[in-house]
Amino acid sequence: MFPERNQIVAETFAYISNNRTVHLDALYRHIMTYFNMTDEEIARKDGQGASLIKHEVRWALQTLKNDGRVVRGPDTGIWMIA
Repeated sequence: MFPERNQIVAETFAYISNNRTVHLDALYRHIMTYFNMTDEEIARKDGQGASLIKHEVRWALQTLKNDGRVVRGPDTGIWMIA
């Protein structure tokens, strides 16, 4: 089952909290594995044809950033605990 947004937000924060600094690609892989996503779920696209799960992870990161819980790292694709 495709995870709900609130589940993705919670696990994204937990993963970054545990690792302190993460690369976006590692976060994508973690979320897909953590939620035991099927190939079909991973292949789902959003309205613009982009990966739905990656879109949801980026949405989660933006939510956490707006809440002051995570910050962008010094390099592209790096996120850190605030």
